[in-house]
Amino acid sequence: TNDDKFQDWYLKSTFGGWNQLTSRLTKATRTLLNDKIKKELIKTSFGKPSDEFIALVPDKALFNILEESRIYRNKWKGHGGLPSFKETKQRVTSLEGTLAKLRNIIKDGFSSSKLISAKAGTYSEGVHNYNATELTGTRTPFNEINVKSINPLDTNKLYLFHEGSDTPIELIPFLKYNQEDNACYFYTSIEGSGVRFISFHFDKNSEIEEEINDAFKEVLKILERE
Repeated sequence: TNDDKFQDWYLKSTFGGWNQLTSRLTKATRTLLNDKIKKELIKTSFGKPSDEFIALVPDKALFNILEESRIYRNKWKGHGGLPSFKETKQRVTSLEGTLAKLRNIIKDGFSSSKLISAKAGTYSEGVHNYNATELTGTRTPFNEINVKSINPLDTNKLYLFHEGSDTPIELIPFLKYNQEDNACYFYTSIEGSGVRFISFHFDKNSEIEEEINDAFKEVLKILERE
C-alpha cells in the first residue's frame, strides 16, 4: 500500500492493517472468480470448499463490517476516562448489531469447514488418515475427528479442512495451537528476532515468544511485497 501509516504494519499487527490487506485480497479474488478457468484454481487453492464458502470469501460486505468494527474500536479507544453504565450499554448494543450483520452474511459459509490440528496418523493406499482436533467453540477439550488427506499433515501446523475434501489447506503461521494445554494463540508483533503470540482464553500463559523460523520469514517476505 502507498499509505505511509500502513507501511510495515505487520511488524506490529493492527486492525487497520489487516483490514487493508483483506480488502485487497478479496478484490483480487473477485477478479479471479470471474474467470472460469481461474475459478477452479481458486477452489483448489482453498481446499475444494463448498459453494457457500467460495461465495463468502470475496464478499465486499465482510470488509465493510470489519471497517465498521475498526471505527468503533478506534473511537472508544480514544475516549478518555471510564465509560458510564449507559455508555457501556450503548457500545454493547452497537457491537451486537454489527455481529448480527456479520452472522447474516456468513450464514452457512463455514458450516462444512473446520480448523484442525493433526495428531497421530497412518498411511495406506496413498491416503493419510489422521486423528485431529477440531478447533471450534470456546469449550475444551475440543472435539476429536478423523481426517483423510492425500498430503501429509504437520502436527505443529493448523489446517483448514472442508467436509468431503481430501486436501486440507495449511494456514500461514499467524495462529498457533498448543495441544498439551488446549491453548490457541494469535500473532501480535515482531519483537527483535522473536515472534510474539497472545492467547485470549489461556490465562496460565497468555503470551509466548518464539524465534522467527524460516516459514515465518517466507510469510513476512510476502507481506513486504504487499
